[in-house]
Amino acid sequence: LTGGFTDSPNGTVIVLTLSEDDSNGVRQDALLAISQNTTLVQISSLFIRDAAGNDVTAVSSQRASGFVPDTTVPELVDFEFDMSTGQFNFTFSETIDASTFTPSALWVQSQAGTPASVVAHRVANGTWDAATDSTLLVFRLSYTDLNSLKLLTAVATELNNTFIRFTAGLISDMAANSVKEVASVNAQRARDFEPDRVQPSL
Repeated sequence: LTGGFTDSPNGTVIVLTLSEDDSNGVRQDALLAISQNTTLVQISSLFIRDAAGNDVTAVSSQRASGFVPDTTVPELVDFEFDMSTGQFNFTFSETIDASTFTPSALWVQSQAGTPASVVAHRVANGTWDAATDSTLLVFRLSYTDLNSLKLLTAVATELNNTFIRFTAGLISDMAANSVKEVASVNAQRARDFEPDRVQPSL
């Protein structure tokens, strides 16, 4: 571990909250901390001292006496989109399982509103690294999807008409918790947008 904090008073029980980086680092290992039997700790004598200044006895391996699984629903924090390449950079609130990403659960649309009131394109396919689990997922639209999107002149031509919506089937975290759905009326605008700068050619 590299960081964390505790608000516990002096005593025999200390509650340690991991840093966000450490928490996501643990989640990236699909075999670590998924049950009581896979949750063990190792501490050095420098971990903590008692009230008299004596170092704690080092522990080489000790299994957790109790375990509560991860039930927190991951959320999309923000996204960037480059219309030249068709590339999305999605940032999530925690480490996600890239192999569960489902492009067809994603729509690109002109604004937040009811499905009948917006111009939208439902994504069909694309490419991404399904083997890299992280808080960041890079997804590139297929050639067909990108050109279909370019036909919709009211969508993804500027930051203010680049929104997405998706169902909970878009992706899951490492504990199989589905991402929080973003409905059409609450469609999320891109944090950053790059317009199409590719010159057409024969």
